[in-house]
Amino acid sequence: MNTNVSLRKLYAYFQQHCPGSNWKIYVDSFLFQCQVHNLSEKTLQVYAERLYYFVRYLSERGIDVDDVTKRVIQEYVIHLQGTVSDATVNGRIRIFRCFWNHLCEEELWDKPNPCHKMKLIREESRIKPVVTPEQYAQVLKKIDKSTFEGFRNYLMMMVLWDSMIRRGELLGLLTENVDLQSGMLKVYGKGRKERWVPVGPKTLGVLRKYLVRCRSKIPGDVLFRSKLGKGLEADYVQKLVARLGRKSGVKLYPHLVRHSAEAGS
Repeated sequence: MNTNVSLRKLYAYFQQHCPGSNWKIYVDSFLFQCQVHNLSEKTLQVYAERLYYFVRYLSERGIDVDDVTKRVIQEYVIHLQGTVSDATVNGRIRIFRCFWNHLCEEELWDKPNPCHKMKLIREESRIKPVVTPEQYAQVLKKIDKSTFEGFRNYLMMMVLWDSMIRRGELLGLLTENVDLQSGMLKVYGKGRKERWVPVGPKTLGVLRKYLVRCRSKIPGDVLFRSKLGKGLEADYVQKLVARLGRKSGVKLYPHLVRHSAEAGS
C-alpha cells in the first residue's frame, strides 16, 4: 500500500517511533477504503503527508492514537495557526474528520469520535488574481510555433484555457479522446470520473493540425508527448506555464489559467 514517498515516510515513522501502537492498523484500513473509492495517488499522498505531521506531533508529546480526544485535535489546530495558511489548517481538519469517521463506521474506534461536530476555522478572505483574455493572448504570442515542441506547447496552452481542464487532465488526454467532429474532449478527472468538455473552433483547428502534421508519426496513445514518444511530467506543464508567463510579464501557473478562464467565461 505504501507506494509513494509520503506513505513510506509515514510507515517508517510508525516502525521507529510507534511500536505496538494501533496507528498502522487504523491507517491501513483508512487507506484501503480510500483506494476502494478510487482516490488518486496524489490524494493518497496528501492524506499520508498530513497524517504524518499529526502522528509526529502526538509522538513528540507522548500521546498515543488511542488517547486522542477532541481537545487534543483542537490543541493541534491552535499549534498550526500562524505557521501555515488557514486553508491548510482546514485541509487537515477535513482529513481528520474522514479518518475518524471511517474508524467509527468500521467499529475500529470504540470511544467518542474526536472530530464529532468539529468546525473548520474561519479563513481570511482573499481576492483571487486573474489573467485577462488579452494578457493570455500575449502569452500565446510568445510561443515559437515553428518547431514540434513549440507547436505542441502552443496547443497545450490553448487547450488549458479553452477547456478549463486541470494540469493532470491535460496530460491524461488520449488521441482517441479527441472528437474533431463535435469539438469535444473526453477527460478523466478526479477519481477517474469521465466527462466531455468542449473546445472552440480556433483550438479545434490547431488540434487538427497537430494530430495530422505532428502527432501522427509519434507512437503511443497519449495526446501530448515528446517528439521521441516519451510522456510529459506534471512539472513540465507547471514550468512551461510559468516560463511563458514571465516572458509576458505575468505571474502564471496552471490553476490560475483555469480560474481565469472560468472567470472570463
